[in-house]
Amino acid sequence: MSKNKEIEVRAMLDEDKYYELCSSYLRKAPYLPFLNILNIYYDTSDFTLYHSHSVLRLRLINNTPTFTLKKGLDENTAMEINQVLSGKQYNDLVQKNIFPHGEVENEIKSYGQMIHKYHEIGKLRTKRLEIKEDDVLIAIDANTFNDEKDYNIEIEASNLKIAKEKIEQLSKQFNFHLSSDYQTKYHRFMNKISND
Repeated sequence: MSKNKEIEVRAMLDEDKYYELCSSYLRKAPYLPFLNILNIYYDTSDFTLYHSHSVLRLRLINNTPTFTLKKGLDENTAMEINQVLSGKQYNDLVQKNIFPHGEVENEIKSYGQMIHKYHEIGKLRTKRLEIKEDDVLIAIDANTFNDEKDYNIEIEASNLKIAKEKIEQLSKQFNFHLSSDYQTKYHRFMNKISND
């Protein structure tokens, strides 16, 4: 299990910019692999976590399941508790809605909540190209919610200044728009399911 602070900045991309960015990085490093990510989100029927700026998800990256509770601290910072699951824990959660014991469950209990009240609210798939450059991690994502697709870029760094400088440099280089009203993948997902 791990607890870490995630600092990142993000921007939406159109499909052409997504492919332009991927092509540019793949020309420099043709063996960079794409990651296939499945996010399964959990919440209560009245979206308790969503309304408290938190996310509970099971993420499967190349067959490694991680159970995460993510609490938004501000627009660019979140505290994450990550718990790698065994195959049995993953199957119990996905097939039987039996949540694993551990730090994620303990944190939810500290909110005065019981984890057994949570259930799957939906899935989001991401095809991601990750590039590590100096002190930043660049993630270029194609996201699918039901039958809808969108694209974004995320820059994660040890501090906000470095992350902002990198996304501004890439925005100028590739001519994509930076917006102050960016919504995270999870918020776009929640907007989609609440409008359906």
